[in-house]
Amino acid sequence: MTAGFVGLVLLTAIAFAILSQFAGGWGIPYLPFTTANGSKCTNTWTGYTCPALTKADFELYAETTLPIGTRIRSASYTVTNDVTVDAALVTNKSSVDAARKQLVEGFGGCGSGPVPDQLANATHVCRMSTDDDTATDKPPPPRLFSVVTGIMADGSMVTVLHIQSR
Repeated sequence: MTAGFVGLVLLTAIAFAILSQFAGGWGIPYLPFTTANGSKCTNTWTGYTCPALTKADFELYAETTLPIGTRIRSASYTVTNDVTVDAALVTNKSSVDAARKQLVEGFGGCGSGPVPDQLANATHVCRMSTDDDTATDKPPPPRLFSVVTGIMADGSMVTVLHIQSR
């Protein structure tokens, strides 16, 4: 009886170890997993969230490439019935012009609107948003976005992004 009990406990422990290793990837709620690009994510009842994206995952989920000289200060990704990417990026002073040009090409020209707290002390603020596109003769874009840039006192550019699926 003792050997049978020990065997049952060992079998249960091995099964639990295997399940806990792979269950996050299977989508079981509240268990973590790592994406192919290295971001740590956690399943929820309605999807999953990745509170700290790698550069590769940010570029994949935001459907954009980071300008040269740009680093991620923070980036998160949430999937429910919608997909949301939120990020704060910092571009070094020498790359600001090229980065701003790339952002304008990808997200459109500057408009007006609210400025995030991260840019309260910034100059040359530029807000690109789907709210700025008022043309009614074309279909709405497949995603909603707000991209706000500002130049900080040290000459670097901070970019705050919010991208959401429709």
